[in-house]
Amino acid sequence: MNQEKLCIGLDAKRAFCNYRGLGSYSRLLIESLNYWHQDDLSLILFTPKITLKGLEKWPSIQSKEDSITRKLPQGIYKLFPEVWRGYGQVDEWTSLGLNIYHGLSNEIPFTTNKNKLKNENRVKTIVTIHDLIFIRKPELYPWWDRWNYIRKVKYSCDKADSIIALSEQTKEDLIEFLNVSESKIKTIYQAVHPRFYKNELQRTALRDISNIQRPYLLFVGAFEERKNILRLIKSYYSIKEKLHDHELVLIGRGGLLSEIEKLVKDLSLTIDVKILTNVSSEELPRYYQQATALLYPSLFEGFGLPIVEALMSETIVMTSLGSCFPESAGKGAYFIDPYSEEQISQTMIEIVELNPQERLKRISKGLEHCKKFHWKQTSEELVSHYKTL
Repeated sequence: MNQEKLCIGLDAKRAFCNYRGLGSYSRLLIESLNYWHQDDLSLILFTPKITLKGLEKWPSIQSKEDSITRKLPQGIYKLFPEVWRGYGQVDEWTSLGLNIYHGLSNEIPFTTNKNKLKNENRVKTIVTIHDLIFIRKPELYPWWDRWNYIRKVKYSCDKADSIIALSEQTKEDLIEFLNVSESKIKTIYQAVHPRFYKNELQRTALRDISNIQRPYLLFVGAFEERKNILRLIKSYYSIKEKLHDHELVLIGRGGLLSEIEKLVKDLSLTIDVKILTNVSSEELPRYYQQATALLYPSLFEGFGLPIVEALMSETIVMTSLGSCFPESAGKGAYFIDPYSEEQISQTMIEIVELNPQERLKRISKGLEHCKKFHWKQTSEELVSHYKTL
């Protein structure tokens, strides 16, 4: 590899194995570094396996010969790939010429200390912490998952040379709950994928793929208790006659699906509420762009990516007070108490009755706010941080 470049090792398991969430974050970060900084960086993607279809030649963006490679377990570690990821890969860092190893999903290998014993030119380590919801809302997680998450995060925050928080909210949580020194934490926002940057070519009709015949209000996210979807449906039900024939469209998947379907049926909303569980990443921008608004009354988030995706798509956002939401949504959004059905309902009415001038004003504020989430901006901040180490 070109030794004039910084050689960055990236924990790419989620990129190759997770469809959404941590996987989406990892893939876009890797693609942004590859696209904007091929002359500055050589990337080595460490993954114990590749399970997602279609990633045989990923990253799809053209790479220079010496800019990006993959590293999978070899020898005996082929039989124990997770052992390699959690412990064995550290032995390979120096021989591969790494300057920095970056754990993209709340963890770094448990043998990181072995790397620190070698010499003063050791490989530096960074860990991205997405959120500490498993500490803030422990009732939402099985005890085993909670214990495992805490174990990995505590170790990683202690041993890493630097911590990247995806929001100021997560930074504050790291300081409050894990007593991490503020000087060790750098906030670098999660980027929004370029597919969400408004493009008139993406504005194709949705009727053929989802049977949406009317204007609609949109929710995007995991179908889980924390997202507050049941309260959103009840709020919609209480004032749907005042919403000028708007449907409610729910895009996502998760364990709360059966409860959502039952509530929709019990309230006789099967015509008015569309539940879409198989919308692809490529299709999703069109749903944002044609929605009257994104409704995101979540109880707590570490970042709230759908909020920023909607703003980039020139769509108005309603979201919650507190947590990271003002940080993610900016001054053009509507903010509500997520526990108040009345506030959620009244804000829906206000949004659908908004005059064109005020709508454009709020959209403009959202676009201005979103500049900090552009993938070029976030990748530049990350590379600058790499160089400081």
